[in-house]
Amino acid sequence: RALRTQEASRLIREECLRSRPDIIALQECPNESWGGLVFGPDYVSMGTQLASHVQGHIDLLVRRELAQHAQRITLEHPAFPLPSVAAAIMLPNGTRIVACSLHLPHTAEGATARELMCEAIMQIISQKCSNCILIGDLNMRKKEDQIVECLAGGGWIDVWKEATGEDGKLKFSWDSRTNLFHEPGPNS
Repeated sequence: RALRTQEASRLIREECLRSRPDIIALQECPNESWGGLVFGPDYVSMGTQLASHVQGHIDLLVRRELAQHAQRITLEHPAFPLPSVAAAIMLPNGTRIVACSLHLPHTAEGATARELMCEAIMQIISQKCSNCILIGDLNMRKKEDQIVECLAGGGWIDVWKEATGEDGKLKFSWDSRTNLFHEPGPNS
């Protein structure tokens, strides 16, 4: 366990950089500067936000070359926090996208909160651009998929579902029971 903790930053960095991404969406960072420290100087943080339901920070990192063409989008709602960070980014080919890193509440009882948060986030970012990408830990249950895909005017596509089809073994991008970095708790 101690070795895992000591090596965590290096292991996460190596895994993320294996595909040389333009955008890195992080959830559950131990503090607001962690993403910039681990991935700098090649990546620039677009900002962080505390996800109070897990006491971890959300970060959205953009490759330095793209960061000069990126602008953070303010995500606020008067009734509840939006655990997310978003930025509008102009790609080299002239395409404008919005990328949003988010971490929504994880329990089954959080379905209504997830729906409200998704609706608010989707409304804000879709007003900025029609090419929007939500990246992160949405914690959705299967029964929530269709509802969320129809929010904010509809037309949202779950890329994970599109890529994996009906293969039950690939249903989730994270499976706490099989992931090697998961430490079983009393409810696992």
